[in-house]
Amino acid sequence: MCRLRVVFSCACCLNWPLVAWMKVAFQSGNYKQHVIIIGGLTDGLFATDYVEPLAKALEAEKWSLVQPLFSSSYTGFGTSSLKEDALEIEQLLNYLIDQENSEGFILIGHSTGCQDIVNYLRTGGHCTRAVRGAILQAPVSDREFLVTLPETQPKLELAEKMIKEGKGEELMPRDTSPEAPITAYRCC
Repeated sequence: MCRLRVVFSCACCLNWPLVAWMKVAFQSGNYKQHVIIIGGLTDGLFATDYVEPLAKALEAEKWSLVQPLFSSSYTGFGTSSLKEDALEIEQLLNYLIDQENSEGFILIGHSTGCQDIVNYLRTGGHCTRAVRGAILQAPVSDREFLVTLPETQPKLELAEKMIKEGKGEELMPRDTSPEAPITAYRCC
């Protein structure tokens, strides 16, 4: 079993209505070079079967493995966005540079986590300079798959209508996503 320690912990607050959450990341190993694994929809810690063996292999190479929990982790994906994930990646890298004296990063995306990485690198955030590489493992677009299902079209039409009416941040009907509440914006 991997030993994990909290390396990033940040309480965040938004204005009314008051919403607070804790941003946290766990690290295996205590080295200055970091591999950060970003899971897909509904993922969190140990997002894939290879996380623990990867942590052990990285230990031998003197790299740390970091597993962040973003606001989109687990069921949070339905009310989050790729833009928010990119911001949280930037915050994590900034923390690791400033507080852990990181000397560089490799980002690994699994499934929708690949979209997070591509979106982050496209934003050109301050910390992208420290990214040495990116691995996109099992990249997928859940939306592109879902549009192949006949029951999806009416839900997408409703989401598009809500967005046009300025209601993109409002929740869709419960049957839209069995995994989690989902906003019209995230549905599209």
